[in-house]
Amino acid sequence: MVNKEHLIHMTSGGVAGIAGAVITSPLEIIKIRLQSTTGLAGNAAFNEPTKLVHTTVPQTNLSQSSGILKFQCSPTRHLLQSALKGQRLSPAQAQLTEIPFQKTTTNKYQFNLNIMSHLRHIYAQEGWRAMFKGLGPTIAAVAPSKAIYFVTYNGVKRTLTNNNLDPNSAIVHSLAAASGGFANIGVVNPIHVVKTRLQLNNGKLSVLKCIIYTLRKEGILGFYRGSVASCYGVVEHIIHFVIYEKIKFNLGYYLSRFDDLLPLLSTDSQMVHNMVAGGFAKFIACCVAYPHEVVRTRTRESGYISTPFWTHIAAIYREGGGRALYRGIEIQMIRTIPNAAIVMATYEYTVNRLNETIG
Repeated sequence: MVNKEHLIHMTSGGVAGIAGAVITSPLEIIKIRLQSTTGLAGNAAFNEPTKLVHTTVPQTNLSQSSGILKFQCSPTRHLLQSALKGQRLSPAQAQLTEIPFQKTTTNKYQFNLNIMSHLRHIYAQEGWRAMFKGLGPTIAAVAPSKAIYFVTYNGVKRTLTNNNLDPNSAIVHSLAAASGGFANIGVVNPIHVVKTRLQLNNGKLSVLKCIIYTLRKEGILGFYRGSVASCYGVVEHIIHFVIYEKIKFNLGYYLSRFDDLLPLLSTDSQMVHNMVAGGFAKFIACCVAYPHEVVRTRTRESGYISTPFWTHIAAIYREGGGRALYRGIEIQMIRTIPNAAIVMATYEYTVNRLNETIG
């Protein structure tokens, strides 16, 4: 029989994960594409073959005194050079040259970080449904993911506390967070692989077609791409929860002075405290551990050749320096902070309400 306490944490974690995923889905799409090797245009790895069209790019728009412009995204540079040579490009490749760019002082171009510009581009090329690509697998992943994580986290934390360890110590929070992170990887990694490939695809790709393609081309192991990077990503979970637990009660003390203003935001002032703590803790954790997400996204792309984690890190660094390792972090910050705030506040709120109802 399922332990009542475990059931409460599983349910609360699932509800919190779904709420955060649905609200921040459009930002997740942009983040995933910026992390990938193909950029905002996505890829056509699973699309039906299309007829080639002749595409040319005006020489006047692509020349400077120093010669042909250099682009940070190597696939983009290759496509533009091909166009200049008069080669034939597919419509999907031609669209890649239309991605909004922003000129920098170093006479190079990089992806424009304007979120509304990205959203308009995706909407114009693929329609509003593209904003929620992969949401089905995301929900299918995030509900059990958060459920497993929180029930493992609280279970390990209780076990360590029963062995005379301080429940508020950093070591307890670290071990509990690491246990939750590792428990997650084996269960939900296949769903995340499907979700990532759906989000990167710039055509109409169904979940079933993606699963069949992955099985046919890569076998079962294809669904566990990125698992090594995810193991390194457990560090992010540890940092997040150590900081969250540490500042949650301290923030509660300081923010209680402003409880007269909090009803304007929420009828539950503690929920606002949890949102602030969750968002701030996630911000710090993301700054430290973000490069593993770039590696994880790229290892889940179709056609990726297996490479050791640190070798991949070095390759990305050679490709574009430190900025390449943090590509898309601006979008990630804008997405992950409200997502973490929503998840933690919803989780704590649901736990309290379920304890009152069935406790």
